[in-house]
Amino acid sequence: MAKKRIVIALGHKALGTNLPEQKAAVITTARTVADFIQKGWQVALVHSNAPQVGMIHTAMNEFSRQHKGYTPAPMSVCSAMSQGYIGYDLQNGIRSELICRGIYKPVSTILTQVMVSPYDDSFYNPVKKVGRYMTKEEADQEEAKGNHVTNVPGKGWQRIVSAPKPISIVEIDTIRTLLDADQVVICCGGGGIPVLRPLFQCLAGNRIEEVVGILNGTTNYILTRMVKSGVPFAEALKEAQSKGYAEQNPAADVEGLDAGRKICILSNLAWGKEVLPENISVQGISGLDLKDVAIASAGGYRVKLLGRAVKLDGGKQAAYVAPHLVSVDCPIAPVDDVFNAIMVRGNAVGDVMFYGRGAGDLPTASAVMGDILDALDHRAKRRDLGWSEGADIRPFPHRLKAGTALPVLL
Repeated sequence: MAKKRIVIALGHKALGTNLPEQKAAVITTARTVADFIQKGWQVALVHSNAPQVGMIHTAMNEFSRQHKGYTPAPMSVCSAMSQGYIGYDLQNGIRSELICRGIYKPVSTILTQVMVSPYDDSFYNPVKKVGRYMTKEEADQEEAKGNHVTNVPGKGWQRIVSAPKPISIVEIDTIRTLLDADQVVICCGGGGIPVLRPLFQCLAGNRIEEVVGILNGTTNYILTRMVKSGVPFAEALKEAQSKGYAEQNPAADVEGLDAGRKICILSNLAWGKEVLPENISVQGISGLDLKDVAIASAGGYRVKLLGRAVKLDGGKQAAYVAPHLVSVDCPIAPVDDVFNAIMVRGNAVGDVMFYGRGAGDLPTASAVMGDILDALDHRAKRRDLGWSEGADIRPFPHRLKAGTALPVLL
């Protein structure tokens, strides 16, 4: 019988406003958490961190002000630091209380980020005060950096930050895995560190150089079964169909057509010029067998069906879909089953990867509805996405591994 689960939320002042108050509050909290665990509950513990973030932000900024060569800490870093040290105290307090009761159970803290919408009204009207009081000159310097400040009568000026509404938890799969393993999980400190809706919106300050990824969950599931379990292609395809990952006519998936359409859309968004699926090379996985994946594994590679788009010199572009030999050291290599992953390379940020389920009725419906609701909610403020004339598409400069016909992703 599955255990009952409960999320315990510690409010704004539940942990006090300084370290001694926090230590005392942790003792009380640990007893409450232990009571639930003794009654058979699995516990996830979330907490506020506003006083702690303010304290860290003030300390880091004061230190940088008085010591040349040191810089102020960004608010996201202050939030992460607060999650860490609050989690440390809670972990130790809960573990000690459980041991005193003869219960031996792991307690873990997850530094948590949450997805937020770039159109959230709080970005336009921040009201959350944080940090020390400043002079008018210091406040002007903050505003020059793009930060918001407010005048507090009789005390000076103070930073104000937004508090956007969380849409989803980035580390939700990790949290669920730990709960499934019957651990106590401390997470979502302060509601999580906000992360703007990803991909090209949050990479706007970069020149995109390459987009590459696993763009079809069905083919990734089939390849995972072939590589990890030695299941032949035809049998793995039938499994995918029985689970609802593949259509009865699977050509769009296994021949790479679906991934081809997606890499064209990603290329369009990255560089603003239309790439048509009929103008790129597309190769699927129906020609692969167990011998192919075994040879790849022996050489330190995983076989993955990837879509790739690259910005070439002179304003030209290249795009294609094909099975690849992916080095086991590459972040995409361990992405298995129905999960998709997209790596975007920017000139400033380097490689950034986005990851999530890519097949099945609910993940697909969730993605579609998310886009529809986002479009409806932000008709007035959304950024227009589109592309102009057709791109100048050139053959992709493949890197082939000796003795194979598969391109390599290192």
